[in-house]
Amino acid sequence: MSVCTFKRFKKTKLCTADLTHRIEIQSRVVGGVSFGEVEPVAVFTTLFTRWAAIESVGGIRSAGGVQNFSKVNTGESPTDFFYVRYEAALSELEVSNNVILFDNKRFRILSIENINRDNSTLVIQCTDRGDEDKEAASG
Repeated sequence: MSVCTFKRFKKTKLCTADLTHRIEIQSRVVGGVSFGEVEPVAVFTTLFTRWAAIESVGGIRSAGGVQNFSKVNTGESPTDFFYVRYEAALSELEVSNNVILFDNKRFRILSIENINRDNSTLVIQCTDRGDEDKEAASG
């Protein structure tokens, strides 16, 4: 029997069978500059590996046009939503230095929300980092 929950963003159900994409939630740590290196290097460490459903929003702006997390306005809008099963450790993850690795691309995590606060599904709102590894490493 398939377990489904309603997604907040569309009037459709999210079922176990929809979790077809393997993602990695990674922490990003910027290492120090060693002798002979020009720029600091970002090191990514996998914290969680999960099955997810993915919804691309193609840069659609949320209400007000910006995202807020930890009471900080990021000025960024999500490009993708990753839906995963609820896990307390994941729901409490600090989003500022974490990314999602999917299909050899990294997505900056903007927020993690417990849909309907029923502890069944988390939505991870992200923005596609593109080719920002050098920028991320420097700041």
